[in-house]
Amino acid sequence: MIAAGQAAPVALLAAIFEPEVPSVTLLAPPATWRDGRSFLGVDRVLGIPQAATLLAPRPLNLIGTPPEPWAWATDLVPKQPPARRWLRFTGSP
Repeated sequence: MIAAGQAAPVALLAAIFEPEVPSVTLLAPPATWRDGRSFLGVDRVLGIPQAATLLAPRPLNLIGTPPEPWAWATDLVPKQPPARRWLRFTGSP
């Protein structure tokens, strides 16, 4: 599944609940709900980086976003063996 911009968090949530989606690529995704589409109150419970970890172990490719806002998710990556690392960052879209 591929999604860009403000549609990226929606696609991420859809992929979490659809196990047949083998991988997700997000182009220039917002790192917070406040920067993306409006989901009232969801940021009190779950941020986008936390939602991203629910996709693991399926691959998640983030293109055109710096890794810093995704620190919560990236902190989990070193704890996994290299063959099972599911989170990847790529430069500009």
